[in-house]
Amino acid sequence: MNEIKLIKFIYKLSKNTPNSLTDLKQFKSFLEDDVSDLLGDVDIIEDTETIAYYFQLIQNNIESLKNGNLNSQNFVPVNLTQYTVVYSVSFSETGIYEYKTIVNSPNEELASQIFATDEKDGNFDWWSGEELSKEIFDSDSFDVDVRSVYTEGTKLSKLKKTLTESSDSKAFLPQEVYIFRTIQKQLKELKTKDKIIGRIKEILDYMGFDPLESMYYYYLFTSNFREDGRYDLTKESEKKRPQDLKAQKTTNTNVGPFAQSKIPFKGSNLEGFWEKDLDGVDQYIITSYGWYPIYIFKKGQWYRINDTYSSSTGRHVRNTQIGYNKPLFNKSEMNALRAGVSPEKLLSNKYEKLVQKLKNELIGRKFTRSIDFYSLGWNRPEMRNMPERSGKIDFIVRDVNLVDGKPELTIDILRGGFTTPTLAYLSTTYAHPSLFSEGAEMTIDREMKALLYPELLKRDDLMFKINHPNSKPQETEIVSSEQ
Repeated sequence: MNEIKLIKFIYKLSKNTPNSLTDLKQFKSFLEDDVSDLLGDVDIIEDTETIAYYFQLIQNNIESLKNGNLNSQNFVPVNLTQYTVVYSVSFSETGIYEYKTIVNSPNEELASQIFATDEKDGNFDWWSGEELSKEIFDSDSFDVDVRSVYTEGTKLSKLKKTLTESSDSKAFLPQEVYIFRTIQKQLKELKTKDKIIGRIKEILDYMGFDPLESMYYYYLFTSNFREDGRYDLTKESEKKRPQDLKAQKTTNTNVGPFAQSKIPFKGSNLEGFWEKDLDGVDQYIITSYGWYPIYIFKKGQWYRINDTYSSSTGRHVRNTQIGYNKPLFNKSEMNALRAGVSPEKLLSNKYEKLVQKLKNELIGRKFTRSIDFYSLGWNRPEMRNMPERSGKIDFIVRDVNLVDGKPELTIDILRGGFTTPTLAYLSTTYAHPSLFSEGAEMTIDREMKALLYPELLKRDDLMFKINHPNSKPQETEIVSSEQ
């Protein structure tokens, strides 16, 4: 069952369970109590992070689900990010301890909810986090509270790009030499791979660099090990890179650190490896079922396939934990990139071709879209206090142009106004600027980006010039229509 069919199925069942889509905790209970037995071999309840992914997937597509017109053209995917959740633990007569843990989540709010849900359900023990600090004083009771949620910081490995490299230059930065020497001195104490990686993570965090690079530096250390500990003497020509490593066998659920660090790995129908294109340029390829690349890392940049084609491959994309906010290419473009066509050439041609295509297919098309002000209130809280909860707009794509290398749609709103629960117009006029006109623009932004998502490198590349009927006289001639 692909993701579109799956969320349609879940949404249909949710109508029989009030408040099932209100928040993550109630959504989780709804899945476990009312849906799990009906999913067959489809397991989305394997962990809270996966449940949160589908919760946000439904929220992203709630209007299309309500209208019954969700399809591959208007489907809005979910972008996952690794967040650090910092939480405090209060003990009676002891004080407050601060810890942190990593959560994969669509946004900060859900990252906090994932942690809180797992902690309360016993799926995460507070002491499993990494201790940051402690403050000793008398406290009234035991409690666990989220203090902050943030994304991880700078990568130490990127500093190397600012240096001039040659075969005789030093292979490692002073910070890298410090890490390797520290680990080498503590090898007898650390003993295991997991403990070594954990210690590297602590050092990176202490120095202000991204702890998520700990896996990368573990393999860099082990493949460049020196008995004398003089890593400052290793030359660039002598350095063994991740490209030189044999593929590490791992489970699909654990490929994230390997993929992010660009270390060769082999999972179940999911594989990451280094190769050279036809021009001899190094590139890191991640394939799903060996059919096509779902990610390519080349010349310092990740590129992602614009369609996962199946729920299994979609899961592979999530397993990598690389993230969704990467330049998107279709299957043929990914294969061209892999063969050696420069990303710059593909990027420059992509939007020129897209604008010409949209000029033929979009100009003159009329759209009618409903506006759910309560849902928009997640990003604009004032809209939740409006007495009217719904509205509707009719708009037409008047023109498409390339502006600063990105596509821009000129949209004319033909009419719009608040509606009854059955979406009948109460009026066909509205003020601009106003909360209504702002909601109209937010709806156009969401709907058109969803429609054109497979064609875009990034969703935010699509720009708009929106004309409102109350601010500028409108032509009403309609070339073609789409409801």
